[in-house]
Amino acid sequence: FRDLTPQELAQVAGRAGRHIRDGTFGVTADCPLLEEEVVEAIEAHRFDPVAALQWRSDMLDFSSLAALRHSLDRAPPNDLFVRCRPDEDEIALARLSGDEGVRGRAAGLAAVSTLWDVCQIPDFRKIAIDQHVAMLEEIFTQIIDDGRIGDAFLAPRVERLERADGDIDTISARIAHVRTWTYLSNRSHWVENASYWQERTRAIEDS
Repeated sequence: FRDLTPQELAQVAGRAGRHIRDGTFGVTADCPLLEEEVVEAIEAHRFDPVAALQWRSDMLDFSSLAALRHSLDRAPPNDLFVRCRPDEDEIALARLSGDEGVRGRAAGLAAVSTLWDVCQIPDFRKIAIDQHVAMLEEIFTQIIDDGRIGDAFLAPRVERLERADGDIDTISARIAHVRTWTYLSNRSHWVENASYWQERTRAIEDS
């Protein structure tokens, strides 16, 4: 844990629109009061200069799994950039690349590109990485083997979330789970009956 910097605090306030009106500074939970120097820096918009920018290559090579991973590992173009640490999608790709079934299916530019897109499905559930990767493997296998994610795959996974009972933690967990399927249904080229699943997952989340 670390304190947020004045510029990070200012960004939070700015996103909430608070930079356009006068107000006060407050804290929540067990956070101590902000130091006066921090308040003054935010009000005066006086921040430390940016020393470097995080960077990740966007020149990706989908000709093979190895080529994709190599292109993600490309070094920054100059000293102004710092290679950002691997994100969830890179970690998922590394894990899935070690699976023989995935390697066999990820042959050719289209399949490798699809695998990378699948790896970028957010972990709304915030579960163990192994569980998230297992779900991504199932999704990738469905798309490659069947061309699309069918109703038979989605129905049992969505139906078990179609409840609004329980305490706050239980309901929050269900919302996080259904958001995965909402995200997936909006990739209409992946999902059979995409519009139906978009409406159904949205209805569950709303309820």
